[in-house]
Parts: sequence; C-alpha cells; structure tokens
Amino acid sequence: MIVTESSQVQAKDFQFYSHNEEEKNKQLCKLIEDSFLNIFPDTPKENIHNFYLCKARNCQDISQCSKKDMKKDNKFQHKWLFDPEISRCPSTNIWSLTFIEGKGMFCALCRMHNTCQPNNELKVWNTVSNVRCRMETIWLHLKNTGKRTMHSDAISTENLRSKSYFVQQKRKEEQQINTVYEKAFRSLYWLSKEEIAQTKITSLFTMLEKIGVGEIKQFRTRSEPVLRQMLLLIGEIIREEVVEKINKSEAFGLLTDEVTDITNTAQLVTFAKYYDVEKGDAETCFIGLSDLLADSEDTSANSKSIFNSLVGLVGKLQLRLQDLKAFASDGASVMTGKKEGVAARLKNLEDCKTMLSVHCICHRLALACSDTGDELSFVKDFETTLMQLWKFFKNSSKKLKVYIKVALKCYSLDAMSTRRKKKFVKRVKRAVRTRWLSLHASVDSVFTEYVGLVHALRVLKDDPASGPMPPGY
Repeated sequence: MIVTESSQVQAKDFQFYSHNEEEKNKQLCKLIEDSFLNIFPDTPKENIHNFYLCKARNCQDISQCSKKDMKKDNKFQHKWLFDPEISRCPSTNIWSLTFIEGKGMFCALCRMHNTCQPNNELKVWNTVSNVRCRMETIWLHLKNTGKRTMHSDAISTENLRSKSYFVQQKRKEEQQINTVYEKAFRSLYWLSKEEIAQTKITSLFTMLEKIGVGEIKQFRTRSEPVLRQMLLLIGEIIREEVVEKINKSEAFGLLTDEVTDITNTAQLVTFAKYYDVEKGDAETCFIGLSDLLADSEDTSANSKSIFNSLVGLVGKLQLRLQDLKAFASDGASVMTGKKEGVAARLKNLEDCKTMLSVHCICHRLALACSDTGDELSFVKDFETTLMQLWKFFKNSSKKLKVYIKVALKCYSLDAMSTRRKKKFVKRVKRAVRTRWLSLHASVDSVFTEYVGLVHALRVLKDDPASGPMPPGY
C-alpha cells in the first residue's frame, strides 16, 4: 500500500526526549501517533498499535475484525510489540515496531525520520506498509548488517539529533529544572520574609546570576502574574503545614478581629493557637484573611457575617469544629454578645458546646487604662500635652530641624550623616488612646529625648520667628 505524503516529517520538528522515563514515553507516544496520522489522517487512533501507545492505553490485542481480514499464515501477533528482540531498536532503545489495522506493519523510527531505501528510494516500513507479518521480516529490518539501510539511516539521524550540542544543553537544563525552581521559590520566600516587594525579585535574580548562580537564568517565566501565583502557592503550602499541625494537636483556639484595609474594605484576620506536637509548645499562627462582605447578604460586618466567615474558613481549611476549644476576641458586643455574639453563635453549634470565650487581655488592659485615665486629671493633661507636642513639630519642618539639631548637640554626634541623624533622634509620636501602642511609643519618645526636647523648646521660645508655642510653654 503506497501513500503520497503531503508534508515531510523532519527530525527538527521534534523536541529532545526527557531524561525522565515516564515523560519520554509520553513524548514518544505523541510523536509516533502524529507521524502516522500525518499520512493516514482517517485512521482511528485506537487502530495504531505500538509499545508506547498500547502501554499507555492498556491495549491487549488488535480488533477481531482486523484479525479476520488477515490470512492464516500471515497474522500479526500483538505480543510482538512487547518483545524487545523484535520490537525494540537496540541502537536507540526505541520500540519502533508499529502495526496499523487494515494496513500492515511500519517502523516508527523510519517514519519519524522519513527515511527510504538507499538503492531504490522505496519507503517500505515508512509510508509503505510491510504486509508480510512474520517475525523474521521484522528481525531482518532491525538487524545491523554493516551496510547502509533505511533503518541505519534513521538510527544515524536519531543519534545525531540526540547528541547535538543544542539537545545536550536542553537535557542539561531539564535535569536542573527542579533545582532552578527550588532556588526561585526560596528567593521569593526570602523577599516575603524580609517584607520586600515581590517586584524586586527580577532584580534579585539578576544579582544571583552575576555572583555565580548561573542556573537561575533558566528561570525565564518572570512575569507579574506568574510571580504572584508563586507567592500564593508558597502561602498555600505554609498554611497546609499549619493545618496539618493543628489537626494533630486535636485542640485549637481561634483569635480573630475585624480590620479595615487601605481600600476601606472590612476584613476578618484570623489566627489559630494550638499545641505543636513536634516542638512540645503552644504556637500561634496566621491562618486566614477574609473579606467579610464579599459573600454575605448583610451590608455591615455584624455577628452573623463574622460567624459565617469563621465557619467557612474552618471548613475550607478542613479543620475539625469539634476540636475548637477556645475563641478569643477584642470583647466587642458583636463578638461576645450573650445571645447574638459570634461566641454565642459558635457555642450553639453541636460540635462547640464546650468552647470557651476569652476577652483578649491586651484589650481589657487598654480599656482599664482608658477608664482610669478619664478619672485622673494628670493622665488626661499629659495625653493632651503629647498631642500638642506632636502637632507642634509635625506642622513645621523648620521646628523639626531645630529639634533634631539641638538633640544631636546633646549627644555630641555632629559627625553623623544627615540621614543617620534623623534616625538616631526619636521624633515625638502621635498619642491616640484608641491605639495603645501609639500611646506607648509617644511616651517612650518623649522620655528618651526629654533633654533635647526641653532645650529645643527653649530655643524656639526665644526665637520670635518660630511662631506660637504649645500651651503651657
């Protein structure tokens, strides 16, 4: 059977084979299938039989219809495809014997490299089937007689292609690909841990190349979406490890609070506290950040939306609700309300009857200090003074420079750089009662720079161009 080929198949159309055996077999499946469908486009794929194809689809035999069409003494045996003596080319280790139902036998290697008989240019085994289905016919085709044959030409082309510099380099790159990706992920993880923007990763890769980590240049997919997906993948892996540890502990508590980000979106930030079996100590880890109103029918972040968000997060992470033993919050009514609070809703669940609700000790201390401060005039006056000091220097760059200059003279550090001087001198911080950490920072800055602050205020008081002083000076 002779078929005119519409387009020649050349070796350059094929990629190098993977060093991984499974991947290599998949590549050869694709190559062999495409090679024969190129000349027999109407042939069903399941009618093409080859070691790689039949192994992939678990094919055990040719069809009964095809068997009936063959003569008794000229029947192809499907088991020949799995016999290395007659099916595998010893020079390339490629299983080349191929049988197409209704046509005959072919050589996949000769087909892929489009070879022909050197003396008469016939393409039997290539585009022309060999209809003599006998073992000796196959063996004679594969046998190396020392003379040039179409099969020896195919072997030479295959070996030349596989040993070319380009293919060797590609194989080397493929062998290193796991190492390359590991280094890329480690670099991105380091940026995240150091709180450096992920947009700097390309610059980091360039620097790594220059200092000798040459294989990192093989990581070419450096687009913003890919890097973002990598970062999310790192986060997912870390979270999976945390979830696994939580499930091993068999008991955990949730710490949650509502926050508003810079886009004015209500978010629920959640941490989990659990006993780490490996470390033998309690651990607190971040487990999720949820948009409260994204999937909620409510228009405000009420107890129902917070409850639904928490239960949804626990379900998404495949944590066991029966292991939830504690719930910590800021003590707001939406969290700890007796009937409709989040803690009450959780306790109403069948799996959380024994859960404890805890009012965060930091919030309780802040509330106690705030209430006490309202009753002590000294504390109220001091908070007012801190706010006035902050506004006094915040609204004037000239006054701030005078303060830094005077404070540095107190330390006798005139030799410092301007940038270092600004960092060395603590500026007066804004004191806000609702942000107890800022109140502490404000008191700490005044306490540390008290001498320089007093001298600066005296200098500014004597300077008529400095403008009005804070009340009380």
